[in-house]
Amino acid sequence: MAERAAIVTGGSSGIGLAIAAMLVQEGYGVTVAARRPDKLAEAAEQLAAGGGEVAQVAGNMASEETVAQVVAEHRERFGRLDVLVNNAGVGVGATRR
Repeated sequence: MAERAAIVTGGSSGIGLAIAAMLVQEGYGVTVAARRPDKLAEAAEQLAAGGGEVAQVAGNMASEETVAQVVAEHRERFGRLDVLVNNAGVGVGATRR
């Protein structure tokens, strides 16, 4: 089991995935969470292929139930939380006038 552990929300791509990869490289056990199960599974597989200890939880971080599930599964797997990267977000766009 990893000596340090982190949760990264929005961890299936972009900045979240890059942060998760860096944490794995530094020896952290990482739980990645994101909305899209297929994309999340690919990201978790990629992280684990680098030798990391990785858990994944798919769901919308706007749901309290999902957040509770992420924390519970992380606690069960790693038993501790040293770093939380709250990277999940919502993009709002509009056309320029």
